[in-house]
Amino acid sequence: MESKRLLFQYQREERLDEAEVEHLVLRLCTKEGTQYYPPSFFVETPEGAKEFLRDRWEEEGDTFFVTRGGTSDRIGMVGILPSSEDEEREAAGENGKSESERKERRKRWRAIEIAYMFVKEEWGKGYATEAVGWMIDFIRSQDWYNKDVAIFANTHPDNAASHNVLINNGFVKNDEPSSSEKHKYVYIKN
Repeated sequence: MESKRLLFQYQREERLDEAEVEHLVLRLCTKEGTQYYPPSFFVETPEGAKEFLRDRWEEEGDTFFVTRGGTSDRIGMVGILPSSEDEEREAAGENGKSESERKERRKRWRAIEIAYMFVKEEWGKGYATEAVGWMIDFIRSQDWYNKDVAIFANTHPDNAASHNVLINNGFVKNDEPSSSEKHKYVYIKN
């Protein structure tokens, strides 16, 4: 899967090099790289990277590792998550790990959150904007996607670059802050 300048590798692919992905997490989850994220995103050790990945892979959403086209350099991650209401409903007993079960549950999602992170050396090059655009196209191409389901993203009030990523992809700022974390703004895709 690819966009104009980027390649996307699905987290559940068998050919992922686990050590390489853990190295990417250590590059992403630095103190500076996670300054606008919850403290649990800061990772200092290989064990912490493994735990971070395990937590992401056990979530109902999906992560794609981002590589610059024509290179083998992993530079970020982009993914989707169900809304917190959908997560609560699934935690109440609707979980199942098969791909067909996951697709069926996605048909019932009320909202889809897009999340993304890139290594500091790649900030300001438009990769996050391109990756979010690709993710929107990916979501809309899936047979489980319902056009009435909201696509949204959260960002910290001080993260101007992330605000621009979302605005450049047609998101508009919601007037209400995120209900789960008051320090975040919510952007909704038109």
